Amino acid sequence: MASETPEKYSAQEWEHFRKRFSNSILKTTELAELGRSVGISWPFKGSGETPEKYISFSFEELQSVPGLIGKKKRVNDLMDVLREILAFDDPFSNMMDTVEKKSGENRIYEDILKKLGVSENYPVGLMSFSHKTKELLHSNGIKTLIEAIHFGNRSSAKSEMDNDLYSFINSLVLINETTIRKHLPLRSGQSGLHLPEAIGLLVRDIDKSARIELLVQAGIPLADSESSAREATAPKNLETLLKVIAVRFNELCSWFGEQTNELKQLCHSTESIERYFLPINDAAIERVAIALSIIYLRDDTGKTTNGLFKKMSNLFKK
Repeated sequence: MASETPEKYSAQEWEHFRKRFSNSILKTTELAELGRSVGISWPFKGSGETPEKYISFSFEELQSVPGLIGKKKRVNDLMDVLREILAFDDPFSNMMDTVEKKSGENRIYEDILKKLGVSENYPVGLMSFSHKTKELLHSNGIKTLIEAIHFGNRSSAKSEMDNDLYSFINSLVLINETTIRKHLPLRSGQSGLHLPEAIGLLVRDIDKSARIELLVQAGIPLADSESSAREATAPKNLETLLKVIAVRFNELCSWFGEQTNELKQLCHSTESIERYFLPINDAAIERVAIALSIIYLRDDTGKTTNGLFKKMSNLFKK
């Protein structure tokens, strides 16, 4: 029986776990997720089931926490998870100090990115973050992926940043592809970054009214709800938004090079370009991604676009 399981850990060891996890970037990650990453099953799920919940208790108090009462094996499992995770997390806790003192000796995050096939110099401006996080990174001169990771690990930055950067760094440690893909154009089960997903992330950051305008200018029929929305909303800053979109799309195309050339070849075939964007796995986002590609990459753009779009799309062909 679980209640007869002998104690594996002492109060002293628990205090060590409490101290280490009090400053860990993983303290607010669900224990079920942490457990899966180290091969240990944790029976409870939910956003509140995190190391942070349990480290608030002393070793003595831990035995009286609901769900752990009389469950010595469960207490042992909890500590097993924390112990195994510390093997990952310990090297990260003072990483910035180590890097500054030993000049590149510690390259743990770089190694993770290499394993994923992701360039550490990927422009942070092409990633998807909240407006607050983007402003914070910009104001601190952060330009690349690896710079953003190191910046996010500094204790001085943690109080200022939104949870999305925190969550992203956490997901790298656990190689949680679902969360990583919210910020980087990673494809499930494959290494490297991919242009379709990169354009998809760009579209997700675009205002709804700008999305509709892109569909119109690309000659893609609107749904009734989209037509109604277009008639009802005419934001004053639409032109500015579209210029920003054009600049970022150009940056994406420049970064992805050969993948961009492949996409250009597909822009003349509706069936081919639709297949190209299927990995996005969101029909609404895929439509706008197709619209962007038609506007800025198709050779006969002038036939389907006009005004501001025609002027901006011509910039891509110079």
